[in-house]
Amino acid sequence: MAERKEYGGAHVRREEPEHSAAPKKRGAEKKTAPAQPDERPVKKHSQEKKAAPAQPDERTQRKQSRASAERARRRERFEEGLAAAPEAPKKKRRPSAKKRRRARRMRNTLIVLLSLLIALIGGGLYAGASVSGSTTNLPNVYLRGIAVGGLTEEQTEARLKAQGWEEETSVPLTVTLPGEVQFEVNRIKAGAVLSARRMAENAFRYGHSGHWIADLSSYVKAMMNPVDLGEISSALDGTYILAQMQSGLDAFDALKAERGGYTVDKERELLRLYKGADALRLDRDKLYNAVVDTLLAGDTALNYTALEGEPIMPDFNVIYQALAVEPRDASYVPETWEVVDEVVGCTFSVEQAEERWNAAAPLGEVAVPLTITYPEVTGEQLRSVLFRDILGTQTTYFPYSVPNRVSNINLACSILNGIVLLPGQSLSYNETLGQRTEEAGFLPAGAYSDGEVVEEVGGGICQVSSTLYCAEVMANLETVNRTNHYFRVDYLPIGFDATVSWPGPDFVFRNNRDYPIKIVAYCDTVERYLTIEIWGTNVDGTHVEMRNNGVYTVYDPVYTATAVGTATTTYRDLYDAEGNLIATTQERYSDYHKHAEDIDWPPEKYAADAAAESGEAEVMFG
Repeated sequence: MAERKEYGGAHVRREEPEHSAAPKKRGAEKKTAPAQPDERPVKKHSQEKKAAPAQPDERTQRKQSRASAERARRRERFEEGLAAAPEAPKKKRRPSAKKRRRARRMRNTLIVLLSLLIALIGGGLYAGASVSGSTTNLPNVYLRGIAVGGLTEEQTEARLKAQGWEEETSVPLTVTLPGEVQFEVNRIKAGAVLSARRMAENAFRYGHSGHWIADLSSYVKAMMNPVDLGEISSALDGTYILAQMQSGLDAFDALKAERGGYTVDKERELLRLYKGADALRLDRDKLYNAVVDTLLAGDTALNYTALEGEPIMPDFNVIYQALAVEPRDASYVPETWEVVDEVVGCTFSVEQAEERWNAAAPLGEVAVPLTITYPEVTGEQLRSVLFRDILGTQTTYFPYSVPNRVSNINLACSILNGIVLLPGQSLSYNETLGQRTEEAGFLPAGAYSDGEVVEEVGGGICQVSSTLYCAEVMANLETVNRTNHYFRVDYLPIGFDATVSWPGPDFVFRNNRDYPIKIVAYCDTVERYLTIEIWGTNVDGTHVEMRNNGVYTVYDPVYTATAVGTATTTYRDLYDAEGNLIATTQERYSDYHKHAEDIDWPPEKYAADAAAESGEAEVMFG
């Protein structure tokens, strides 16, 4: 039979050979039919010759020759068709039953494994979601050995506080620099440790990130092994650390400035220096690294001693020339009576100073022994005795004075107040107050003038001069010029007054003491009194009391039975510190006139006066 196929449009005819066997049935095993007994070929021994095939006749040969040529032509066309046409698909061979069974088993296994995997993933996702959504810490979680597994954030914080977490983490890092300069770094603010609240948040955050797979992984790890989250911390706050460190550096620089140069400790008799205070410095970057390393190590103290620079020895010979001096007592400047302070004697060994410098540590103290010689009199002692004591004082009253007189008294006191007299200096009352004029602030008031009571500009200042005179006498100063009033005054005992007028008489006294004196004068215009004090230095404790020898009558030299005035003599009684009278000195003799209306003249006096008016005679009253 022939089968016709098409290959790319070419018709190809394939013929089966005539001797081809019929096709076998699919799946049947190849079997050879047994030969019939009468037809079974009989094998001959090899010695027997095979029978030669019969030769075909001429017709048969031509027929075979044409058939062969036709087959050659078909084959040639067939091959050309194959070259032009696509290759025909091969027919798949059906797999065997064994392979099909093996494939079914593999498919079932894969289905089971895939189902298990899906179940496992689903269960894991569910478990991860359950872990992420829980409100407590994962089990088996610790914070520096403190078990917090299964606790809420609030419970974790409470447990940490109960275990002293706040007390431990609140301890700052104390950094000590050379010179005992210190500054502190709050470890919580620096980020080196966390507060109890922050630690509780970190503990809960572990396994609660919101990523189910990651949270499930954390859960599995925690179940397999304890997890200690005590070292979880945020990054260090370099800005805060530098700010705290800068405060320490500033204090260190201030200390260097304070310790620069040298000081003399007279009390301990030492010359003090600090080695390299002007040259040594701290490296900011190295100090920062040391602080960071200490924070990360969890320590709370750092003693930083690394210094940069090289100390340079000072010239101790120059220091010696500046310090070495002989002692000298304090004194006064004679012209101004200002105090010149004492000079303390000082000396030291230059060689010993250099040895102690070389032996000292950088920025360490160099203490050089001094030989100190103190003077006998110091400036403080002199100042303490100046105006230390009230040498004399006097108070007088003016209760019935008119306002103008009160004003003049107050003005005079204000001018006198604060005047200082050096030893040997004198005070003139007239020169001190100047001419009493209204331009100078004085007002008209009652005064004695030429034996009469008149209105005069500056009336009342004689009460101030009289009060000053009494204070001067009791201060045991020297009275140079003093005149009593024409009439007696009612504000002082007889003989205690001192009158003044312009340009005279004047009141003058001199400071005859060894120290300056100062006048302190004040007036109370309400209570109507004035007080004058003389302050100075009472070196021996003596004091003066002023007294008179009483009041006696002065009689007219012509009319000897007629009293025309009174008189007295005043004295200074000098007492020692124990109150013993050691000297009495006469001060002044004073006589006072009676007012004319108070004199009881005899009749002959009136006759004499009448004659005098006629020019016969004139009696002078001494």
